[in-house]
Amino acid sequence: MYSYGRILPGTSSGYLVEEIVATGTVPQADGSFVHRLAQFFPDATPVRIPVRVTGKTISGKDFSEKTTVEFGTPNEVIFGSHLPLEFADTLRIENADGSLSTDVSVVAIHYFDGNTTAVAARFKSSISNWIVKG
Repeated sequence: MYSYGRILPGTSSGYLVEEIVATGTVPQADGSFVHRLAQFFPDATPVRIPVRVTGKTISGKDFSEKTTVEFGTPNEVIFGSHLPLEFADTLRIENADGSLSTDVSVVAIHYFDGNTTAVAARFKSSISNWIVKG
């Protein structure tokens, strides 16, 4: 069983998210769980950017994880994570050379196998030209 948030057009302030629970085989390879979440973002482009994700739990405890941004849009990053993240969590995303270092807010989560999620997070401030389509 797995669940994911379906993103629906919302108000001018963002998106409405509907959680969907489904049973069956988890998608593999080209239909990975991160890819399934990316399908809800029409501008998503495949990328492979190693990053460190940092933040704080609601109790104030620091957490950190190395992962790879697998898809990006002009306003969002989409990646897999083992962190216990929730909607609206604020995170910091940084790549090794510091050219991408910004705060993001979780806008969608696809729950996969109990300890792995696909996460879409929106930039809290404008990041110009971080992803360029050719």
